[in-house]
Amino acid sequence: MKRHIIAGAGVVAALALASAPATAGPSDPPIRPLTGSVVTQDTMGPPDGCTMPDAMWSFSGEGPGTFSHLGTVWFEIEHCSAFTGPTTGVFGGGTITVTAANGDQLFMTEEGSFELVLDPTNTFPISSLIELEWEIVGGTGRFVGATGEGTANPIGDLVGGTTSATLTGTIAYDASNRAQR
Repeated sequence: MKRHIIAGAGVVAALALASAPATAGPSDPPIRPLTGSVVTQDTMGPPDGCTMPDAMWSFSGEGPGTFSHLGTVWFEIEHCSAFTGPTTGVFGGGTITVTAANGDQLFMTEEGSFELVLDPTNTFPISSLIELEWEIVGGTGRFVGATGEGTANPIGDLVGGTTSATLTGTIAYDASNRAQR
């Protein structure tokens, strides 16, 4: 009789463990709004290393800015570009790196389109109206594993060689990752 009681207790314990809810894992980090403003100094060069089909030139820009969740930042962007019409084009295969003052970084991919604005005599382009989509693909420090997405509508000053942009979107990250650098 003792054997059956012990065996029965073992079955009850096994069933209790099997039906118990699994230990909750880490929850997904909250999705928060992300905004940033930057002004970059821009350079253009040959399409060396571009993976975008029909790329005609490469573009890079870097400069200071301010982002929510990061504070004062250094912003770097690179992509390849091509014309799709006399004053329109696309860009892609791009990357953005946003570095906070403490060294934490956000990594993004980006792509989009542009339209050139001509001077009053319609002789040469003076600015570029840009539509840009970005996606966060990770980072360092508190941004390890970060995700998010958003848009921007930068304006490129082709005469001055600068671009001004405000990025808006969302970000999800585990703020407790501060020690991971």
